[in-house]
Amino acid sequence: MAKIIDFVRDLSEDDRIPLQNRIVLGGLVVYLLTPIDIIPDFIPIIGWLDDAFVSLVILDYIFNSTDSDLILEHYPWSKASFDKMRVYVDRLSWLVPPRVKKVLFRQARKLVLEKRHMKATIDHESNE
Repeated sequence: MAKIIDFVRDLSEDDRIPLQNRIVLGGLVVYLLTPIDIIPDFIPIIGWLDDAFVSLVILDYIFNSTDSDLILEHYPWSKASFDKMRVYVDRLSWLVPPRVKKVLFRQARKLVLEKRHMKATIDHESNE
C-alpha cells in the first residue's frame, strides 16, 4: 500500500499533469491515509472494498485523461504490471455508473476554476 500511496502522491506533485488531475490524485492520497472510511478498515475484506472502489474510480479517470508516459515515469513497478493494472481498471470501471463519476469529478473542476480565478485576481492586483 505504501508504494501505491507514494506513486499517487508523486503523480499529484508533478506540474506536467493537469491541475484537475493533481487535485483528484491529492484527494485520493488524503482518502487512503485518512482513518475515516465509508466502511471501516478493521472489518476484514469488506473494509478494504471502499478504498479499492475509490481507487478504481480515480485510476480510471487518471488513466483516461493523463499521458501514459507521464504516469509511467512515476510508476514504481514494471511497464508490464502497469499495462495489467490498466486492463484491470478498465474491466472493472463498468461497476461505476457514469453519473457517479461525473458527480465525483465536478468538485475537482470547481476547485480548479476557483484556483485559476484566485490566481488571476492576484496577478491583476499585482499589475496595478
